[in-house]
Amino acid sequence: MAHVGSYCNIHHHHFYFGLSKSITGIDTNTVAMIPMGIFALTGVITSKDLQKINWSVIWMVAGGFAIGIGMNASGVSRRRH
Repeated sequence: MAHVGSYCNIHHHHFYFGLSKSITGIDTNTVAMIPMGIFALTGVITSKDLQKINWSVIWMVAGGFAIGIGMNASGVSRRRH
């Protein structure tokens, strides 16, 4: 049951982010960075907070996004065996 719920949750967010790009014309990755900029400007996030971030995990997630985007762009993700 948890697997089905997580699939629906991920699918719902994909629709939401895709919809926001079609409405705003702004790439989803750019939209995701806007709160970080606002948090840095308002002092919600400080330089000490940024130093505590496990950047290897962030880069791993970013790499996963890049691979997914590449697979979608090339059509590999839509191929059936």
